[in-house]
Amino acid sequence: GSSSEYGPTDHATAEDTLLKPVDYYQGTKAAATMMCQGWARQFNLPIWIARPYSVYGPRERPHRLFPNLYRAFVHNEPMTLYQGYHDFIYIDDFVRGIDLMLQTWDLAPGDVVNFGSGVQTSNFELLNIFEQVTGRTAPVSKVTEFHKAFETSVWVCDTSRAHEEYNYYIEYTLSQGVAEFLNKAHYPCTT
Repeated sequence: GSSSEYGPTDHATAEDTLLKPVDYYQGTKAAATMMCQGWARQFNLPIWIARPYSVYGPRERPHRLFPNLYRAFVHNEPMTLYQGYHDFIYIDDFVRGIDLMLQTWDLAPGDVVNFGSGVQTSNFELLNIFEQVTGRTAPVSKVTEFHKAFETSVWVCDTSRAHEEYNYYIEYTLSQGVAEFLNKAHYPCTT
């Protein structure tokens, strides 16, 4: 699944938040979840939906935010950074959550579990974290408007269910995750 299924909201999203997709990407993700839930419940199948928020880590596709920041800080490549808000979760925390979900959690067919940090971070705050972790600045031009029509000033996971029912907490702060990302990633210069 994807946190995109919820569409824009004005609050942290929980597993029971109504899905309101506003574009085809969000709509296809929501439709896939509903199809999986229908099959799981009709045929009592062990199908569950992991709904991640903004997962980041080494080996991301090169056009995404973290690889662009990597090239800006490591290769001094200019980039434009638009305002945006995310709930970032490091890939190792997400994978650990999937493992726990599959091996130890008692989930009903079609059940959904959100995976996020529960902390909202703006793109500009993320830039500051990259500066703190690397100890340097990068050629980044900031644009205070959103880049995409569906973006909102609230994009954060309500982690209550993962915490209360499964005692699941992330192990990487965003600063720790950025340090790991910079240590493990390799994106060649594109200019």
